[in-house]
Amino acid sequence: MAVTELQLFHSPGSCSTAAHILLKESGLPFSTENINVMQGFPVEFLHLNPKGRVPFLHMNGETITEMPAIMTAIAQLVPDKIFLGSTNLETVRCYE
Repeated sequence: MAVTELQLFHSPGSCSTAAHILLKESGLPFSTENINVMQGFPVEFLHLNPKGRVPFLHMNGETITEMPAIMTAIAQLVPDKIFLGSTNLETVRCYE
């Protein structure tokens, strides 16, 4: 199995807490980068995420933005954990 490099860019008080919890629960190795959005989005990160918002997940060189996409990406890396439900309806309820 290929190693997946995961880095979560987050900010205290943002909606990134859910992604951080899911990464911890996944058991996957990951790193975090705290961004103080009150001081502005650092220019050096804009090439990773031109939207200039957090959270975002950098995964194997790709940037994933928006919480539903981030949560789906993490959940698909550990399908045995069934983070997004085991039936179509359970998955839909997670996105509601």
